[in-house]
Amino acid sequence: MVLKSGETVAGVRLNEDDLSVQLRDLGGNLRSFSKDNIREIRRDKPSLMPSYEGRLNKAELANLVAYLNSLRGTR
Repeated sequence: MVLKSGETVAGVRLNEDDLSVQLRDLGGNLRSFSKDNIREIRRDKPSLMPSYEGRLNKAELANLVAYLNSLRGTR
């Protein structure tokens, strides 16, 4: 997001309504901005989510997915 002051703010958008945008910046701070003060909202690539490519082998990835799936509970 680019503010009218020229400041660039990066983070994860948590909420947006007709008047404002709330996000958690890269420092973990919750910030709120009036749309009157925003010049541009960008959805930059790549994702802020870190890549796990090359960090987990196939077995470790399968175990991680199974574990995360187990957190859902029974339906």
